Amino acid sequence: MRKILEINLYINNVKIAKCGSIILEPYATSTARKFLFHNLKFKTTEDFLSLNKIQVRISCRSKYSNVKPIYEFNILLLDFDSKLKWVYGLVHHDYEEYRQGVIDVLASWQKGEKIDWFSLPTKGLLKEDYITACLHYSGVSTEIIDKDLYKIDMSLVREYRDVLYLMGEAFFGERGYMGHSFHTFVDCLRCIFHKGGFAESKKIIFENTERLVIEDDTLFFEDLKKELIIHGISILKG
Repeated sequence: MRKILEINLYINNVKIAKCGSIILEPYATSTARKFLFHNLKFKTTEDFLSLNKIQVRISCRSKYSNVKPIYEFNILLLDFDSKLKWVYGLVHHDYEEYRQGVIDVLASWQKGEKIDWFSLPTKGLLKEDYITACLHYSGVSTEIIDKDLYKIDMSLVREYRDVLYLMGEAFFGERGYMGHSFHTFVDCLRCIFHKGGFAESKKIIFENTERLVIEDDTLFFEDLKKELIIHGISILKG
């Protein structure tokens, strides 16, 4: 099992424990939230009974083995287990807001599990979380898979994120990242272009587009093809 997630707990910026997994309970009746911590390994034996705040820091080990922080937040404690198996309190985010779905995707990859993209709900947050996990794990890469011709099957496409997912896999393989939106897709294209990734003639065939309907952005596919052509990629008829 390849280690991807690093989850650590701190008190006053001093590390007190590392954690095997973290779960945010999905439903809350107030602004306070409950977190569950599993497989805790403590670096201290101190008593936590008077604890009023805890800091959570989560990092991701990328496919290049670089470790970077993805979430860091404080929990002002209203209640907690004496062994910190769970805590309940008010959450203050220092950076990006915590997303359990992103952690779940990374944790699944850490276990060696494969997630079926097209089984994820259309127009839901899970696809957004998956793409965010791809960004954390793979980053904005510039070294594409070296092919003269890329074939992309569009038969299962229902929304614009499906296209971004398929483009990421086509250029970078499994867990590849090609943006969250049209504008970030263009940014990724520019990064590849300026690093010479499209220096040699590249071609794409989009297969099974006869009945293609992208419900949430009807112009997305046409705009995407225009950007590919601008960046030197030829589009062949499928």
